Amino acid sequence: MDYKVRADNLRKPELLWELKLRGIPMDDTSTVQKMKAALRPLIRLESRNQSLSYPDYTFIFNDETKYIQDCVTTLMNYFTGSKAKIKFERLQSRLVHFLRRVDFLPNDQLTSEQVKLKENLLMEIPNALDILE
Repeated sequence: MDYKVRADNLRKPELLWELKLRGIPMDDTSTVQKMKAALRPLIRLESRNQSLSYPDYTFIFNDETKYIQDCVTTLMNYFTGSKAKIKFERLQSRLVHFLRRVDFLPNDQLTSEQVKLKENLLMEIPNALDILE
């Protein structure tokens, strides 16, 4: 299966992260619609291997991993019950978003405990994607 991040399936905090990662200035006062409109063409460019260069990674490891773990745990609770197409696509897109977030965590300057946490998340999220299918 082709896993993609779709801007329309992301929530505001996820949109902010995706845009900040790409160096696009947005903040909490920006509307979700404005953020989605800014992100869509960037994702299209990336899908054609024409992405812009990303700025240096500026996120804090412990904050990122805590947020990701909490969100993935919450998403896992949605796996039970009906799997309507819209729900499936939204869950899948958000899980792929979190997988990308983990993948972008820089390996340099991590403690052995942080490396292990990153490795666990890199196993947990693809497993969740498999369960979702």
